Amino acid sequence: QWLGLSPLLLASVFGTAAAALIALHLVRRHRRETIVPFLDLFVKDASEARALTFLSRKLLWLSLLLVLAIAALVVVASGDPRFDRGRGAGKSVVLAIDVSRSMGALERGTSRLDLAKREARRVVASLGPTDRAAIVSIGAEPEGRSALTDDRSSLLRAIDGLEVEDVHDDLQRTIRFANEILAGKPRASLIVLGDGATRDAAHVDELDRAIAIHTTSFGSASENVGIIAFAARRYRRDRSQAEIRAVIRNAGTESRECEIVLESGGRPLDVRRVTIAGGDVREVSLRHVGGAGQSFTARIRPVDGKVDVLATDDVAYTTLPPRPTTRVLVVSDDDLYLEAATYLDETVEPTLVAPSAYTTADGFDLVVFDATLPTTAPSVPALYFAPRPVAGHFAPFEVRRDVLAPAVTRVSRDDALMRHLDIDDVAIARSLDVVTVRGDEVLAASRTSPLVVRGTREGRRFIAVSFDLRESDLPLRMAFPVFVVRAIEELAVAPGEFEDSFRTDTIARIAVSTDAARVAIIDPRGHRTEAPVVDGRAVFRPRWVGLHRVLDSDGERIVAAGLGPVDETAVRPGRYHRHGRALRNASFRGTGVHRRPWTWLVVAAMILLGFEWLSHHRRWTA
Repeated sequence: QWLGLSPLLLASVFGTAAAALIALHLVRRHRRETIVPFLDLFVKDASEARALTFLSRKLLWLSLLLVLAIAALVVVASGDPRFDRGRGAGKSVVLAIDVSRSMGALERGTSRLDLAKREARRVVASLGPTDRAAIVSIGAEPEGRSALTDDRSSLLRAIDGLEVEDVHDDLQRTIRFANEILAGKPRASLIVLGDGATRDAAHVDELDRAIAIHTTSFGSASENVGIIAFAARRYRRDRSQAEIRAVIRNAGTESRECEIVLESGGRPLDVRRVTIAGGDVREVSLRHVGGAGQSFTARIRPVDGKVDVLATDDVAYTTLPPRPTTRVLVVSDDDLYLEAATYLDETVEPTLVAPSAYTTADGFDLVVFDATLPTTAPSVPALYFAPRPVAGHFAPFEVRRDVLAPAVTRVSRDDALMRHLDIDDVAIARSLDVVTVRGDEVLAASRTSPLVVRGTREGRRFIAVSFDLRESDLPLRMAFPVFVVRAIEELAVAPGEFEDSFRTDTIARIAVSTDAARVAIIDPRGHRTEAPVVDGRAVFRPRWVGLHRVLDSDGERIVAAGLGPVDETAVRPGRYHRHGRALRNASFRGTGVHRRPWTWLVVAAMILLGFEWLSHHRRWTA
């Protein structure tokens, strides 16, 4: 097979080169006549001179033949000839290289991935002319980095482009992927280069029995401390305040001492020194962090002098989403105190309607009923003031009677809604003696009846005040607007849990405001990708821990991606197994370079060129 220039083109090139060399040779034979003072000084006798002249003519023709032979060898080598034994005779190889987080662990200053890439280059160099290989990265999902090809340069470029990702390695999906690539291929082989520190069992049982397996495991280090979780949440009662939490794990066997630094916007918030025994987990929390809405960073700094072989899990990021706008429907008959209280929070967007104009609360996050009731149960959480039952209307309670001049005798001061509210001496002209049901919480009461109740009706949460604001001096007190703002936040916001960052081993779904089919994602390393938008959310899989920028029509949104499975902090290397048997490290060797005769042609040309040069300078061909 001629993989370089075609035979016809080779013949044309050789003909041109031969004509030029022959012309130069003829010019060389016509030597200039040089006059010397006395010829006898150079020639001892005429017979010797005639003999040397005859031999010189013969050797000049031999020199021409050598030059033409050299030219022929070089021209033929440029055609890249290969022994035609059929392409099916070569090997088909899938070179699977682990790029999961543990491959970033250092082994004597060199990462495990660099060791694997070095071995992968050796494998590519050993491939024969009819061997074909494909590069596949083992990550959260297998990714083909090159096609099944015999182009060595493309294989080497694919290997050079590999880098450690903050994900786990899904070896089983990689095995199935290799089965599909090598199905029906002759002399198929799978080469796995990794550390065996996989989240699942490092076995290759699903590999087709017709496919040979070669594995090489790298690494020996096992001590590592990393951040396995970092999250933040807003307080339900004060959305401007936040709490952050970091969880640290010692994946090694030795006790470690380290500092954890919590930062926001590059500003240190707290520094804690913790000691973690081997295999243990420690949690660090920081409460009442002001300026919520910023991004937060947690860093680990070892202080015990021991080497931490994996530095990438020593830092974690999280963000708090922007405070959402709460759409509140206020059903009231010109209660200015209540209306003013709903405007105190900039994230609340109130809409006022008269009781006669109310039809439904659909499209709102919360509805407030001021001395009025709906005909049917509202479809959103509700805040009731004086919910006196009326025929044909929905009421959250049954009422026994009216209570005249009730005095506040009991307040649940430990509850976040009522904390620090001074309502003990509130004057109330009349209240309703409501009948609570199982599950209701009485937050404030008089001696004989409830005054403030929290509960659930028809699957919707509610808070009810059993007296009319117009028959009380509560609206004149500072506690009133605080109570209204807190009640709206509690009813409109789901129970406050830690809003964890997205994890690198999962699919992230980010809410975006755009009609476009795709949005731009810029990852922590500055790489820009496009993510599809499905049902108003950008869908993508984060590969690196850190802050990601999501660009849509409303501008830029910052979201954080955190570490995936807990096991990704474990860097202890393992062995690969097949059907319960541990596989030995076995290097793969291809068919080699012996089927590339052009290299020998060039070597032969160089030998002839050296012989011609030596003979010329030794006056054999002069």
